[in-house]
Amino acid sequence: MLKLIPFFNVRNASTESARDFWWCFETATEGFDDPVRLRVFAARMNGDVAERWCLSSRWGDFETLKRRFYHRFIRLSEEQLLQRLCDAVQERDDPVDEWGLRVARYCDEAQWFNESMRYTVFKNGLRSERVQRCLDCLPIHSIEVACEWVVAKELHRPVRGD
Repeated sequence: MLKLIPFFNVRNASTESARDFWWCFETATEGFDDPVRLRVFAARMNGDVAERWCLSSRWGDFETLKRRFYHRFIRLSEEQLLQRLCDAVQERDDPVDEWGLRVARYCDEAQWFNESMRYTVFKNGLRSERVQRCLDCLPIHSIEVACEWVVAKELHRPVRGD
């Protein structure tokens, strides 16, 4: 049963990974009594922050754990959503189109629907300064158009020094 549940690293966790972890945990431990579920949960938490959270929290039953986990890791406040959006940066091996989808998802969650603001977050988070400079000449400031243009110009391939 434990092998079915991935470790949950709080430090690198996103809302999506928290949801995925919780789904795996809840389905794998379905039918077990509360003390067993709580022990399994504590065993699958990984990292200093998670250990402190487990040690300082008192869960009497599974429903309390479920509610606290949701409020701590899944439901983000407006400030947290905006902070995540402002801190978002393209990963090293992240293709431009996937980066565009991630920015769009973050903007939707933060309820940022202004297209020019979304485009600015997308462009500022790109790893390659070369791609950023090339996007300056685009007449339309849209994430979808920018992704198509970057792929069409073959700028999505990494260059040494980027």
